[in-house]
Amino acid sequence: MTRFPTARPEMGVADDLIAGFKRCLDIVSGARASWDAYDRSASARAAGNRAEAEALRSARAIWSDNPALHDDLRAAFTAAQPLATMREIEQPVLRQAAKQAEQSA
Repeated sequence: MTRFPTARPEMGVADDLIAGFKRCLDIVSGARASWDAYDRSASARAAGNRAEAEALRSARAIWSDNPALHDDLRAAFTAAQPLATMREIEQPVLRQAAKQAEQSA
């Protein structure tokens, strides 16, 4: 999984994180919008599915590791108009946090 550094705006890392988030959204959109999916071989479809899953994992990691950037990441999401929902990115992170809270209680 591609991991991006935690945001440190004073070092200009925030822009890199937002750009990485946008790349992830582009990959997800490209995989989901593939009009030729049924014309491709099974291995090519599997590779597209893996790329989509990896991009979602990376987007979730960027989201969860950088709460200070949530407003900027939401703005980037809106600008990108991806074939995904913010809920796909936020929900697994929220479920994981709830599960950890249950375990520590």
